[in-house]
Amino acid sequence: LVTILTPSYNRAHTLPRVFESLKKQSFQDFEWLIIDDGSTDDSLAVCHKWARQDNRIQVYEQENQGVSRTRNKGIQLATGKYVMFLDADDFLADNAVLDRFVNVMKHEEADIVVGNYERLWNGRRFAAASHTSFSELNPDSEDFRFQGFFSVGTLSYVWGKLYRKQFLEKNEAVFENLPYAEDKLFNIQCYLCNPKYAFIQETGYIYRKNDDSISFTYRPNSLECWMAIAYRLQKLLTE
Repeated sequence: LVTILTPSYNRAHTLPRVFESLKKQSFQDFEWLIIDDGSTDDSLAVCHKWARQDNRIQVYEQENQGVSRTRNKGIQLATGKYVMFLDADDFLADNAVLDRFVNVMKHEEADIVVGNYERLWNGRRFAAASHTSFSELNPDSEDFRFQGFFSVGTLSYVWGKLYRKQFLEKNEAVFENLPYAEDKLFNIQCYLCNPKYAFIQETGYIYRKNDDSISFTYRPNSLECWMAIAYRLQKLLTE
């Protein structure tokens, strides 16, 4: 019923936590697709070891292509009715996360289910701003868009959500090959297609804050990246 998509690049040290959080899920009807994006550490060996133990795990290998192309490949390979993106740095918050997301997806007949999340930094978990500041607003309102994508930002992230695969395919939602913020553009593409959102109050996702990651380092190409996003959105709106 659910496809979990994990792009992996040199994450042998964090992948075991992902594996443990999935193995403990009370909801069992899922496949886990791990796409190794040209790792040079032991990531592949670790993943193949798990795949031999659990036939729900499928491991794919490719030369380094970046996270956008890797996620697009994952969507094409997914056989589940619903899709969840789970990064190789992060993990699910407890053993009932998939149950909650699937139940809400079915009950609300939603296209995208959004949960709250926490940040893991130096071994401690910190609650992020809740989506309640915008989740009760009209999705067509400016406040919903500003709070969801920029102020609170929960809607910008591809992780911590469950997507209806048919919605993604019908609207040809794909990740653009950008140096960063590709998930913000992806989710705004989804928003422009008028999805039905549903929200879960509980924490569903633990995001590992990595000070060396692309999200927390200086980027000299930031202007070019944001201008590319702006032009792409302008084209989408025109279409």
